[in-house]
Amino acid sequence: MKNKNKLIGVNLGGWLVLEKLITPSIFETYGADDEYSLLMKMPKNAIRDHYKNFITEEDFQFLANIGINTIRIPFGYWIFGDFPPFEKNIQYLDFAFDMAEKYGLKILLDLHGAPGSQNGYDHSGRIGDINWDKDPKNVVSTLDIIEKISKRYAERKALFGIELLNEPHISIDINFLKAFYNDAYKLIRRICGNEVAVVISDSFRPYEFKDFMPFPEFTNVILDSHFYQCFSDDFRKIKFNAFLKRGKSEWSNTIKIIQKTIPVISGEWSLVIDCLNFNEKLSDESYLVKKVSKKYKDYKKMQCNVFNKSAGWFFWTYKTEDKVNWGWNFRKLVENGLFLI
Repeated sequence: MKNKNKLIGVNLGGWLVLEKLITPSIFETYGADDEYSLLMKMPKNAIRDHYKNFITEEDFQFLANIGINTIRIPFGYWIFGDFPPFEKNIQYLDFAFDMAEKYGLKILLDLHGAPGSQNGYDHSGRIGDINWDKDPKNVVSTLDIIEKISKRYAERKALFGIELLNEPHISIDINFLKAFYNDAYKLIRRICGNEVAVVISDSFRPYEFKDFMPFPEFTNVILDSHFYQCFSDDFRKIKFNAFLKRGKSEWSNTIKIIQKTIPVISGEWSLVIDCLNFNEKLSDESYLVKKVSKKYKDYKKMQCNVFNKSAGWFFWTYKTEDKVNWGWNFRKLVENGLFLI
């Protein structure tokens, strides 16, 4: 690793916040599309088995051994067990800190789901309306959760930073969001001091935050931008080389401009390549490696070259059940020689 201060990381998605994309078998078993509806049907012992077995000590050891230095851990507002039917899982986050410290890793805590849902997507805990900003009680509750998390881990050696809210929807008023960020920043500084990074999501509008929270009035603030090419029809219609060129140009420019005033990380990115035609023999792993290995490597190289000019990056995600599309599956990519740190 060329720069020990650069964040080289991966997300532990699908662990403490379940997603159908990552563990489809669980959702299919119980006929659910989001975690809220899943836990209305799933036995308590089954969800606890998931928490215990989806991520183990071996995973932390594996990540440390290959050169990862920081892990981003999504958690939900229900982590303390105050919001049924969601299950308490704070004890597994405690376990993560124990393992991270044992293997010399840092942790970026990521509030992935907020009360009322900040984006209406399944990874906020519940699909549907965006109500986080509609009821003041939701914001008060969110700040309360951040306060509890800050107090619990402020003295832990592994704590790198706290991300205040994952992917708040672009429809949320920017001034409302900034006011929340200000309140949460003050809260974390009061509890954790200046050494713990405060990470804010750009809400998919990075230029709105270019001059927000300026130094030295605000210290150790990082902007999280998520760089994906797999959620737009535009990227599905172009050839692979144009796909690479466009991503490189757009992302490099954004990072260059924003980092003049605030450090940027790519808190999520992947190797999902929608412009390729995956139509045959995709259950055959050896064929998959042969078919797309060079493209995976080229796409990884382009993105890492871009993101290494920022403060760091976190691949989404560590592992999935998907035997077809490894673009989300860091572990599979590494094990097949398609992703080298």
